[in-house]
Amino acid sequence: MAAKKIVLREVEGREKEDVKFHPLITPWTVGSKHLMMAELEIRPKGTLLRHNHGSSEVAVYFISGEGEVEIDGERFYGSSDTCFFVPAGSEVEIRNTGKEALRVLVSRAPPPKE
Repeated sequence: MAAKKIVLREVEGREKEDVKFHPLITPWTVGSKHLMMAELEIRPKGTLLRHNHGSSEVAVYFISGEGEVEIDGERFYGSSDTCFFVPAGSEVEIRNTGKEALRVLVSRAPPPKE
């Protein structure tokens, strides 16, 4: 596998309800086998609904904005430069509690199969 450079503004994202998803390092963008990284943008007062990443561990990093991460029913508040660890098998939900977009960097290992 060759090294690759990814520029966020050049990545085609997808949007669902309150969230824009920009895949950066994934099996389908660069062929990664052990890691996934994506940038999320959550609209003001928007929510990335509760979900589970199965056997993957996840790091959630707030680039900018204010929000709340709920992990297995426990709520954590954060703003820019705050990081959260989501253990494998945990239920997670991310809410934007601010007036501006919440920009989030998410890293997941191992990545999804598809």
